[in-house]
Amino acid sequence: QQREEAADNAEQALSEAEAAREGAQEAARQRQEELEEEFLTRESELREECRTRAEADARALELRLRRELDEEKRGAMQDLAEELIPRIEGELVEAHSKEMGRYQRRAADMKRMLEAHQTQAREAHREGATREAAHVARIE
Repeated sequence: QQREEAADNAEQALSEAEAAREGAQEAARQRQEELEEEFLTRESELREECRTRAEADARALELRLRRELDEEKRGAMQDLAEELIPRIEGELVEAHSKEMGRYQRRAADMKRMLEAHQTQAREAHREGATREAAHVARIE
């Protein structure tokens, strides 16, 4: 009878151990599922955080590069202006000098023509006056 009780106790203990093992396996499976779910959630959160940071970094980089490009453009424009302004001023002065020379030569030509016309007019007037005086003298 002791053996039967011991066998019953052993069978019951084995049964309880089997149930405990199955319970532990179920608990382990559930915990693994929870951990996997937590892992996937955390992975998703980290991916989103990385994406957000990457986008922010990209915007910051783009902004910085635009500022640097704008500064380079301003510098290049300033350098170009410093180089071109004296050249353009020189060309304007030269063109103005040539134009003024042309106008002065033309004015001198016109003055000579005017003086020539005035001289011709005076001579014609003198000739006319001389002829008229001669005509008047003949009449008298």
